[in-house]
Amino acid sequence: MAVPVSIHTTLGFLSHALLLCSILYGAGGMQGWFYYRRYGKRDPWAIRALVAAVLICDTCQIGFLYAAVYDYTVTTFTLFRQIGSLRVRLGIPTSLCSIVTLVLLESAPRTFIYIFIYVSSKTLALLLRLFKMLVVTLLAASAIVLVTRFLSKRRGIRLPPGPSGWPLIGNLWDIPASYEWEVYAKWGEKWGDLLSLSFFGTTIVVINSYKRCQEILDQKGNIYSDRPYMPMAAELIEMKDAMGFLPFNKRLKFVRRLFHQELGSNSAVKEFFPQEEHLAKKFLKRILRNPEELRGHCFQHAGAIILRVAYGYEAEESNDPFVNMANTAMDNFNRAVAPGAFLVNQMPILLKVPDWFPGTGWKNLGRSWAKDYWFMMDEPFNLVKKQLAEGTAKDSFAAKWLKQNLSPQEELDLKFTSGSMFGAGADTTAVTIYAFFLVMAMFPDAQKRAQEEIISVIGRERLPGFKDRDRLRYVEAVCKEVMRYHSVVPNGLPHCAASDDIHDGMFIPKGAIIFPNIWHMTHDPNVYKNPMEFNPDRFLGEKPEQDPNDIVFGFGRRFVPYHTTTSAVNEFLDVYPLLPRLCPGRLLGNASIFITVAMSLAAFDIVPQDGEPPLSLKYKTGIVSHLYPFKCKISPRIDPESLYTLIN
Repeated sequence: MAVPVSIHTTLGFLSHALLLCSILYGAGGMQGWFYYRRYGKRDPWAIRALVAAVLICDTCQIGFLYAAVYDYTVTTFTLFRQIGSLRVRLGIPTSLCSIVTLVLLESAPRTFIYIFIYVSSKTLALLLRLFKMLVVTLLAASAIVLVTRFLSKRRGIRLPPGPSGWPLIGNLWDIPASYEWEVYAKWGEKWGDLLSLSFFGTTIVVINSYKRCQEILDQKGNIYSDRPYMPMAAELIEMKDAMGFLPFNKRLKFVRRLFHQELGSNSAVKEFFPQEEHLAKKFLKRILRNPEELRGHCFQHAGAIILRVAYGYEAEESNDPFVNMANTAMDNFNRAVAPGAFLVNQMPILLKVPDWFPGTGWKNLGRSWAKDYWFMMDEPFNLVKKQLAEGTAKDSFAAKWLKQNLSPQEELDLKFTSGSMFGAGADTTAVTIYAFFLVMAMFPDAQKRAQEEIISVIGRERLPGFKDRDRLRYVEAVCKEVMRYHSVVPNGLPHCAASDDIHDGMFIPKGAIIFPNIWHMTHDPNVYKNPMEFNPDRFLGEKPEQDPNDIVFGFGRRFVPYHTTTSAVNEFLDVYPLLPRLCPGRLLGNASIFITVAMSLAAFDIVPQDGEPPLSLKYKTGIVSHLYPFKCKISPRIDPESLYTLIN
C-alpha cells in the first residue's frame, strides 16, 4: 500500500474517532442536564451527585481518549515519515512506492513485524478506549434514567404510559414519520386515551379522547395554552409573530380579541353572509365553465372569501396572485412542521450551526420559504393602507382597525392577525370543500337525499341561501359528516405545557408538547357508530351523535383579562372577557362550507368519472391533511343557460 493512502486512511479513522468522542460526550451531558432540570427540584442532592459523576466520568474519558489519539497520531506519522524519507533518498517515484515498500519489507521481515505489532497495538488500544467510553456513557445515562424513574414511582408520579424508549434517544425510533394520528390511535388501544413518548429530552403527550381534551386543554387552559417552539417555521420562515405561534401572553390575548370581535359571534359573521353568497355563486360559475379544474376552484373560492373578509379585496376569477401565494406559503408551513421532517425542530441548538457546515441546506430552504410568507403578510395589508390613504378602501377586518388610533405594535399585530386569518382559514376551508365533492361522488344516495330536501324546501326557482339554513337539516348533517369523515387537521395544532402538571395521577412536565388526536376523536367507535362509514343520519333524530364542530376546530377555553391603550378595544373587552384558544374563524369557516355545499348540491350532479378506478378517501400526511387529486364528473342539474340565469 502506498504511503499517502495509508496516511489518508489513518486521518479518516482519527477524524471519525474524535467525532464519536464528541457525540458521546455531548449526548451524555445533554441527558444529564435534561434530567437535572426536570427532576433536580424534587431530589436535588441525589440528582446533582449523579449528574456530576456522569460529567466527571465523561470528562476523564474524553481526556484519556485525546491523549491516546495524540500518541497514536505521532507514532503513525513518525513511521510513515521514515518510510517516505527513505523513498526520497532512493529517488524512487511515488507510483513505485508500494513496490519499494514490499522490497524493504522482504529484506527486513523482522522490522516489518515489529512495526505491524506496534501500530496494531496502538490501534487496538484506541478502539478499546472508544468502546470503554461508549459503555461508560451509556451505563451512566441508563443509571440516571433508572434512578429518576425510581424516584418518580416512589412518589407515585409517572408519565402517561407509552412505548418503552432507549437511553439517550428515548422513543426516537418509535415516532411515526407519517400518518401519526393513525399510529397514535392504535397505541391508544393498548395504553389508553392519554399516552406519552419522549426523545432528546422532549416529552410528547397524545390525547385520544374528547373527554380528556376537555379536562386538560379546556379546564386547564391556563397551563396548556402555550405553543411549542418549532424553529424551522418560527425562526427560518420567520413565522414566530403569526397568531398560531404566539405564546400565551398579552399579544396573543390582544390579537385574538380583535379576531373574536369580527368573527367570534353569529351576529358578527352574519354581516358577511351577502358576500359569502355572492362568492359561492361565482364558484358555481367557475365550475360550470371548467369542471376539470375542481381542486383549483376550491382553493380559489376559499381564498377569495378570506381576502374579502380580511382585506376587502375582490380576488380574480382564476390564478389570483394573493391566493396562489397563500397556498404556497401554507404548503411550506405544512412541510416545515411535519413530524421528523427537520431535526432542528427537536434540537433547536442546530440553529447555531454555521451555514457553510455540510448538511445545513435546510437553512437556505427555510429562508426561501420566508419570502413567500412575507409576501402573504405584507402585500394585502399594504394594499389596504394604500386604499385607506386614497379613500377607496372597502369595509374589511384590516380597514376597520386601521381607522383606529393603533400603536405601532398593535398595527403590527393587526397585520399578523389578518395574515393568519388569510393563510390558515383559506387552506382548511378549501380542503373541506374539495372533500365534499369526493364523498358526494362516492355516496350518491346521500347526495340524492340532500338534493331532494333542497327541492322540497325551496323549490327549483332559486338557489338556497343562509335564510334557508334552519330548514335544510339534512344538508347541515352532510356538512357535519364531511368534516367528521375527513379531519382536515387530524392532529390538531400542538399545545405546550407552561408548567408541571399532575393529571389523574400522571405527570406532565413543563415544556411537554400536547397533541389532541382529532382524527381518532372523529373516528372513535365508542362515540360514532361505524365511524368509517359516511352517514349524515347520525346527526339527526332524537339522539344525534356528537357534533364534530365540537372537535375539529380545536380546544383551549380560558379566561384572559387584558388591557390595552386603544379605547375601542377596551370597550370590546368589557363585553367579551372569555376567549378560547380554539380556531377563532370557526364560525366563518362553518358558514362558508354550508353555503358552498348547499348551492353546489342545488346546481350540480356529482358522479364518478367513467373509466376511472373506484373513488376512495386518500389523503396526505401533514398538519393539514390534503387529499390526493381525484377525478369526478360534475354536470348541471338543469341546462347551462337556465343555471346561469338562476345564479345571476
